[in-house]
Amino acid sequence: MIVIGCDEALKGDTFGGIVCAGFFCTKEMENEFSGILESKRMTDNKIILTAERLIEQYPDNFFVVDIDAKKYNELIANQTMTEILNASYIQIITQLLPRTKQNELKIVIDEYPGSKVLEDYANNIVVMQKAESHYIQVAIASVIARYYALKQIESLSKKANIRIPLGSTHVSDALQFLKDNNMDFTEYTKTNFKNVRLFL
Repeated sequence: MIVIGCDEALKGDTFGGIVCAGFFCTKEMENEFSGILESKRMTDNKIILTAERLIEQYPDNFFVVDIDAKKYNELIANQTMTEILNASYIQIITQLLPRTKQNELKIVIDEYPGSKVLEDYANNIVVMQKAESHYIQVAIASVIARYYALKQIESLSKKANIRIPLGSTHVSDALQFLKDNNMDFTEYTKTNFKNVRLFL
């Protein structure tokens, strides 16, 4: 039995776009990853170290859809967040399925609003809450997604020459900086977010 686990990062963050990741391994391989926690319980440094090791050791076992802020804003003009996520996961599944080379397969996706429609896409897709607590593959996908999310934010920080914050609570100073310096919000933020629209 092979399980493909899927998770995302940056969905609720003011800055950056969205990252979705998928990772697969057999049930027999699961013991190799027993020390990996879901990314919300890991420090950023631990995520970076863990993800880089996974990417190096298992280059064919994962696929990432890395959507930056500019691309996100283009997509959200005509789609909902759910549609963007659903399309990203279908792309991940399409890329990973040929690599598994096994008939006995389960695809597990961490639940988000509107994600249940993916269960109609294929009969071996399971959408569930807190999937990372039940499937190590989802926990690994979470770590990899977070790693690419951190890379997005780091890139934006270098571009703006300020520290771009994660999350959506302590972001006002950074948003004010963008406004004061006439910087393009579409390249840094999710412009459909209410807290961003206050500065536009």
